[in-house]
Amino acid sequence: MTGKAWSMPATFDIEPIGPTIGAEIHGLDLSRQIDQETASALEAAMVEHKVIYARDQHITTAQHVAFGRMFGELEVHPFRPEGEFPEIMVLDNHKDNPVLSTDVWHSDTTFRDCPTRYS
Repeated sequence: MTGKAWSMPATFDIEPIGPTIGAEIHGLDLSRQIDQETASALEAAMVEHKVIYARDQHITTAQHVAFGRMFGELEVHPFRPEGEFPEIMVLDNHKDNPVLSTDVWHSDTTFRDCPTRYS
């Protein structure tokens, strides 16, 4: 991958994975810049299905951030801004990482006047 981004009119398929929540997106390459029409269609899918998955994407952190910015200004977590891309907060359960104290469902930054729209 050269890192070069270009606009592409994209078509993709949406496969619902449950009767009430979740869908998988097929046929979309997130390593390429996405046009506004496609971004609007993705946002409509997020609104309708609440959770969308775009599996097996090979994107850089910069491309991940650019993808997120298509849907609005990105929020930097107020307690854990880290690294070159503070918009990305990595959470994993690798045995060498500290255990996070969130053993139940929660939503971050709901104290804000305008809470986060997507995560």
